[in-house]
Amino acid sequence: MKTRLLLLAATLSTLAAWCGDVSKKQWEAMDYGPFLSMTLNLGTKLNGSDNSVLKATVIKLGDKDHPAYIAYDTDTMRVAAVWKDGFIDWKGTIFNGNHHAQPHPAGTILFSTHNGPGWGIDGKFDDPRANQTGPMPKELIHYKGLYRSGNSVVLSYSVGDCNILETPSLDWRGGIVREFNLSPCAKPLSLVVLDHDENPSFTNKEPANATFFSATDATHKWQGHSVFRDTKAEFRNDKGRISVYVPAHDHPIKIKFWILTNPGHTDGNGAVQFAKDLSPLMQGGPALWQETIPTQGILGKEDGPYAIDTLTIPEKNPWNSWMRIGGFDFFADGKRAALCTWSGDVWIVSGIDDALGNLTWKRFASGLYQPLGLKIVDEKIYCTCRDQIVKLHDVNGDGEADFYENFNNDFILSYHFHEFMMDLQTDAEGNFYFAKGGTPGVGGPNFDVVTPHNGCFFKLSKDGTKLDIVARGLRAPNGIGVGPHGELTSGDNEGSWVPVCPINEVKQDGFIGVVPESWPGQPVPVKRDPPICWIPWHVDNSAGCQVWVTSKKWGPFENEMLHLSYGKSSLFHVLTERVDGILQGGVAKLPLQFASGINRARFNPVDGQLYVTGLKGWQTTAARDGVFQRVRYTGKAVNLPAALHTTPTGVTVTFTAALNKESAEDLGNYAAWWFNVIWRKEYGSDRWSPTNPTKKWEKGASNPPGESLAITSATLLPDGKTVRLEMPGFKPVTNMVLDVKLKAADGTTIQQEICNTIHALPK
Repeated sequence: MKTRLLLLAATLSTLAAWCGDVSKKQWEAMDYGPFLSMTLNLGTKLNGSDNSVLKATVIKLGDKDHPAYIAYDTDTMRVAAVWKDGFIDWKGTIFNGNHHAQPHPAGTILFSTHNGPGWGIDGKFDDPRANQTGPMPKELIHYKGLYRSGNSVVLSYSVGDCNILETPSLDWRGGIVREFNLSPCAKPLSLVVLDHDENPSFTNKEPANATFFSATDATHKWQGHSVFRDTKAEFRNDKGRISVYVPAHDHPIKIKFWILTNPGHTDGNGAVQFAKDLSPLMQGGPALWQETIPTQGILGKEDGPYAIDTLTIPEKNPWNSWMRIGGFDFFADGKRAALCTWSGDVWIVSGIDDALGNLTWKRFASGLYQPLGLKIVDEKIYCTCRDQIVKLHDVNGDGEADFYENFNNDFILSYHFHEFMMDLQTDAEGNFYFAKGGTPGVGGPNFDVVTPHNGCFFKLSKDGTKLDIVARGLRAPNGIGVGPHGELTSGDNEGSWVPVCPINEVKQDGFIGVVPESWPGQPVPVKRDPPICWIPWHVDNSAGCQVWVTSKKWGPFENEMLHLSYGKSSLFHVLTERVDGILQGGVAKLPLQFASGINRARFNPVDGQLYVTGLKGWQTTAARDGVFQRVRYTGKAVNLPAALHTTPTGVTVTFTAALNKESAEDLGNYAAWWFNVIWRKEYGSDRWSPTNPTKKWEKGASNPPGESLAITSATLLPDGKTVRLEMPGFKPVTNMVLDVKLKAADGTTIQQEICNTIHALPK
């Protein structure tokens, strides 16, 4: 066992190194637009809450010959750092496959600020946040979103009762310029400029609207000057930091200041221009990605009841955008879809029809923080990003997003790489649902990091104002489901506290199993909610989402649940029953194989067919980096499991078509195994005998997958589709595997493996 683990670790290390080289080149070549959001490490420590900006939006300043970068912390609206030359070092899961690092600035940091509010009210920089994490209370500081006009970026936020627009730029002398429009404000405000080690000196100069300072620390010297016009604003030294004091005012004002890092420049008064009105930059500006990209889809073979058609994605594009698809949805016409990529883009594809012969792709947005869920509501695109749920607006109708609205950012992050934000679904009332990864206690550095939002299943009100926790205890929920009657489900990834992949029924105030040692408050749960089923590793090692068949055009599965496998690039029909109030069941694989790890699914509102997207990250059989495919019903006979039910002495299996009686009642056509997995802190679980508690099979051992389970009779019931199997000693078990090889009444061979969980037997 130890040797196998060492070999596995070596293999993963080699794979990570190879993927890292490939992805680093990909990111270096990518044109990500004028801004990019991420978690940014500003220190020398690998990870640490004292030097990480958990929700950073980095804006590119200058040009390719003279680049500079400014990083805003959108939780606090502080400028966390400014640096020049190199952008970032491309370290991190999304960039180079590194699982335990966040990106650093690759250039020279010119100045930075400590974690805390970027603005104070009435002379107070109050920070009521627990552990200085999460967004500031909205009544103090609230980030509203950003406007993009060409390569210019305008941030929109509020401080107290003051609405603020801000845009940064690079001065011709290499200095950083910050320009503001402020609405009337009842209380004086203070804006953090930079932190320093020594006392700065200040010089006031006529006219009264200009103020200057100089300051230094161990490595840098700064000089600043301002145009505060007639606002009576001024630079101040506030206990170790330089700030701008803005008095209360009863009319809109504009202010502007420079931070120069070249000590040879003192004031540059001749080049000073007054702050401008920023509202024109809110109307949409020049498009950045005017070129559209045509692709031609590929129709799959129609040799079975379902064909896989491929909507070819533009892997080669002018901006080197890495097309790893993290989510998608259809517009109402069914001919267009929006797709987000793990790297931060949103694309719109049009021309979706039966033939898929003329697809057209247009880049709509970029710079988002790992968007892994997308939903279209009233023809507006919403994305689940790691730092916010963003609502995208095309203000001027040119086919590109101009306003990236912060629809909600109430959730709290840690600096751990594992806290992906997954999926985006809505219910009949319009509420949104999504899930967040956890830090499950074991598995690498900083897995003990805890926030109140680790591993949560969230509900967000239709208007984005109220965020509620439905359930806790998820590990890596790469997909959730919301059914037509409000059913809530999730998948999860095998690992610590997850013995094998589950499909979870999610209930209000539920506990889905992970990280009980970091459960907020007492008592700590001692058992988890039962999943619908535990899926053996050889069937699914990394779950995707669940989707209900809402179409009458997709064969015999209307109203049934489907489950996607990211790890095995597969699609399953979920067979469920409720016994003693517990939802239990199993999965049966559809005879299909996808080109990448599929984790998102939607039924097209017009053609009624199932579409899936996915990507290749790690631990998946995926062949391609990203995929957009259609699962099309061909009209041919479907011979697959349709239902599974337990009896006090065995199971009944119903198929979609009539069976050959002789074949159905031949015991030689069936084989069954069973085993138990254990919910425990360790990574995954061995397989334990249901009849001998001392006997086990190691996790990952080759088939047979457990202990043989005898079948003593097989009876075809009067409907001609259902077989009743009798199994002596039958009892609840975490995992049962049933292999069948039958003949349908039309002579078609049915070969199927059904994997199910039994929590209770009917009386």
